[in-house]
Amino acid sequence: MQSVPFLRPGKLPRRRTMVALVAIAASAGLCTILAMFQRSRVLSTSVRRGLLLRTCTAGRGGVCMAAGDVLRRMIPKGGKVAVIGAGAAGLSAARSLQDFTDSNLNISVFEQEGRVGGTWSYTDEVGEGVHSSMYKNLRTNIPKEVMPFAGFPFDKKLPSFMTHQQVLEYLDNFAEHYDIKRHIQFRTKVKKIVKTNPTGERGGWGVEWEEIETGDKHKDVFDSVFVCNGHYTVPIMPEIPGLSGFSGKISHAHNYRTPDEYKGKTVAVVGAGPSGVDISLEIAKYAKHVYRAQRGVTEVSTHKPGEIQTAPPITRFDGNRAVFGESAVVSEALDSVIFCTGYDYSFPFLDSSIGVKIEERAVTPLYRHLYFTKDPTLVFVGLPWKVAPFPMFDCQTRHAARSLCGMIPIPNQTQMEIARKEDEKMRFEGMGLPRRYYHQFGDLQWDYNKLLMEEAKIEKEEKSISIDLMRELYADAGMARRANPAAYRERNYQVNPDGTWSWNPSAENIAIG
Repeated sequence: MQSVPFLRPGKLPRRRTMVALVAIAASAGLCTILAMFQRSRVLSTSVRRGLLLRTCTAGRGGVCMAAGDVLRRMIPKGGKVAVIGAGAAGLSAARSLQDFTDSNLNISVFEQEGRVGGTWSYTDEVGEGVHSSMYKNLRTNIPKEVMPFAGFPFDKKLPSFMTHQQVLEYLDNFAEHYDIKRHIQFRTKVKKIVKTNPTGERGGWGVEWEEIETGDKHKDVFDSVFVCNGHYTVPIMPEIPGLSGFSGKISHAHNYRTPDEYKGKTVAVVGAGPSGVDISLEIAKYAKHVYRAQRGVTEVSTHKPGEIQTAPPITRFDGNRAVFGESAVVSEALDSVIFCTGYDYSFPFLDSSIGVKIEERAVTPLYRHLYFTKDPTLVFVGLPWKVAPFPMFDCQTRHAARSLCGMIPIPNQTQMEIARKEDEKMRFEGMGLPRRYYHQFGDLQWDYNKLLMEEAKIEKEEKSISIDLMRELYADAGMARRANPAAYRERNYQVNPDGTWSWNPSAENIAIG
């Protein structure tokens, strides 16, 4: 039988159906099983975790996809590990390498800014070389109750939906509390990473970096590299016919900071993800007219003063006017277009000889969206998106730190490649996802986190809520966001000692069907 690492959850089937599904899986092909699941929408927690996450592949030598068969120390005791970036992912990596191994590792964190925080470190500056995508009035779109690193909760006095300043302060406190800053070399930019033993032996990474202030250059060889440079820095700008003839301002959410410059303007916001919704709502308070072009909309809505006019995707530009959808409705003359169309992955410091590729926003070849299959001492933290990031970083970095130090098993290269190909086949053929959604997790994140925790033998820490409770709160906040994107952040959640939760009903009036 073929391994199926992750699938989209559905409704709970009856016990008899579950047994039948497992029996069918023993003989059916992968795509047949997936097509059946997609048609029936039947996929329980027990099937998802028992069949889909723990499946071993019969044939091919009976390779087990879930864990691996031997303990292998890939980082020697006292070995050197390079961590690229001191944002949330990099801080999590440094803490896991420092506190969750028995190896007394020599950790070097390279951070190009002068402080921790990564994208959470706001700056008014925009343009080339600016890492942060924060805008001035940003607040989180998931509640603080599902955001903390394990064992280090946010201050209970904070609102559930925090400002970026409050998140940055949390990250700074985290780094201080666990004495992580002693590992960080601030204002350093990693220029190149090469494999020093390309013959197939694991480990051996040549890292070259530069001190930004002085221009001094350095290099050293490390046993492992954790890539934690984030993926909210390189904007994706779609190619739309006629855009080159648009004479107004063209920008991306990465460079948006405040709505002031759009006062009295006619603006088209392209995209309805979190940034597209937030930015269009904020600009609408100042602009003369705001269109929001988005997938899933087939007609241009009626324009009401002060409200956002939703429209189908822009098919082309005719001078300074946008043409929407198949109906070819034409906008007013636009002053500005803001693309809220996401970001691409970028690792400019990785030498091409290493073999890491980015194909339509899919980073490959990786096992578990984490380990480079050709040499798992190269680790990529935080690639999945549409997730609660900090808890996932925790699970990923603890798993990686413990596996590379020989504390838990990890598959060999052949096993990892088989699992990777099955994961891609499941997502692209079985679930019908376009390649650009390869790292999109959504509800898959919770079983992914659980699996990593179990394999890494991570116990639930005191002060940490359960993954199942995180799942519930995350889902509830998502429903509230979709029902009333302008007001959902007024909710304040309360997690009770018995594991139940509630939210403050007086903060807003949201009706959710």
